Amino acid sequence: MASLVYLGTINERLYGASSGVIDLGAGGAIPRSIVPIADLRTNAGYKVSLLVNNAPSTVIGTDFASACTGAAFDNQPNNDGVEVISNNTADVQKCIIYGTTFNTEVVVAETITLNGTTQVATTKTDWGYILGVELSSPAVGTITIREASGNATIKTITATNTSTGVTDVATARQKCYGLPVRAVGSGTTTKVVGVVGTDAAGRTIYDSITLSGTTAVNGNVGFKKVTKLLHGDVEANRTVTFEVGNLVFGCGAQLGDSGSDDDGDGRYLPTAGRYLHWCLTNADTAATGGIDDWLHVKLYG
Repeated sequence: MASLVYLGTINERLYGASSGVIDLGAGGAIPRSIVPIADLRTNAGYKVSLLVNNAPSTVIGTDFASACTGAAFDNQPNNDGVEVISNNTADVQKCIIYGTTFNTEVVVAETITLNGTTQVATTKTDWGYILGVELSSPAVGTITIREASGNATIKTITATNTSTGVTDVATARQKCYGLPVRAVGSGTTTKVVGVVGTDAAGRTIYDSITLSGTTAVNGNVGFKKVTKLLHGDVEANRTVTFEVGNLVFGCGAQLGDSGSDDDGDGRYLPTAGRYLHWCLTNADTAATGGIDDWLHVKLYG
């Protein structure tokens, strides 16, 4: 800090909203570092989650692909294994199954190798919802994805097709800037959708989102890039739009005074971009807004 020059302070009023974006470079040069201070003295227990990146407020709400139509998967495993079988012996390609673990929101993927007309079972035996299935090459016959215990069909992939419930995101539209994905349905629905992408280190990560009709719902994982959208559980008469969301609890640094002096809550944050995203939180959930306090951001260059 000794080699840095103090440039001034941005004062952001946290009032009537739960999140926002501050342009750290609005005055000209982008600062080399910042020290944010949360002035939450009258709101004990509240925190402010922070993330500095290159995502202006205008990217929030931009989508990753055209609205995705639901595939209406039936007979969800609900704590069962999954089997995959074809009616053609030539189907011996790889098959990736995306879904949640039973009674959780954790998304996992398992790859199996098909064996034509002989069923192949997943190692995982506690699937909750299957969100999407894709093949490494087009189906030769009709491939059936079914529950392991009762053989009830979840979905089929017909000849020449390569997936169901999966939409690949074009490279030019994959950026998510470390922010979560949010999803919104075209009508009443409470189905589960999934997201596949990468984190800042390039590792593959997943997230699931439970839809709330036409109200946009934020996920809980920050993505650098989003590569696949999973919508197989959604009704066939509904579409889902996946968008760049805003900051939610758990992303980035967190500041909170818990009713004490604001001077002790600042910390040095090297800037990784021009924009500071903030989200007001309480305990482990995003706050609904309406808090009348301040976030002070000291700039150094």
